[in-house]
Amino acid sequence: MITQAQLEQFTASKNDIRTYFRTPFQVNGHVFATNGHIAIVVHKFDGQPRIGEGKNEKTAAARLSKWLKENQFNPANPLPEFNLPPKVTHTCTCCKGELKTKECQHCEGEGDLYTSHGHVRECTVCNRTGRVPHPKDEPETDDTAPCYCCNDGIETEERDPVYIEGQCFSADYIELIQALPNVLFATGITQLSDKPSYDLPAAKFTFDGGEGLLMPRTK
Repeated sequence: MITQAQLEQFTASKNDIRTYFRTPFQVNGHVFATNGHIAIVVHKFDGQPRIGEGKNEKTAAARLSKWLKENQFNPANPLPEFNLPPKVTHTCTCCKGELKTKECQHCEGEGDLYTSHGHVRECTVCNRTGRVPHPKDEPETDDTAPCYCCNDGIETEERDPVYIEGQCFSADYIELIQALPNVLFATGITQLSDKPSYDLPAAKFTFDGGEGLLMPRTK
């Protein structure tokens, strides 16, 4: 059975503006966890997740349940054993480990600098992000915000994606799925969606006690 720690790995980061996706939630007796790219629903869970009483949680739960039931998938097979390289982490380049950022005064938050001749050049102070670290020992201002680039001041370098039946997937998400018990994985054929941006068919995976969906990557 999936553990609380495993379940929390499928949620959005603690700095995600979608606060309702930062923790697992329960709707109609089933427990859901998602960050928008990957989602799982657990039918048997010993923990006590919060009850998803908000509109966003109920909409996400209904959409995920519908897609799992009505989308078309290729035959499910055991997930191939990928020899994934270890994750490489480093101090966040956005907040420098301070966890919060503020507007870059050099470019006034634009990320670019404009010369008197109308030319545009990249702001080298903020590396074109428009944000710079906000030191922990400085008082917060109106534009102080949690760093959107990292979790706890640490960034993880992106690994090469993996391919399953010709479809491209994030190595990080495949690694999460690999850790689930008795996984079967099926690439998608069609995608039912009320959002035109969802043009790639989601893959479905099942495991002891639950199931989930994973959105593929374009490359």
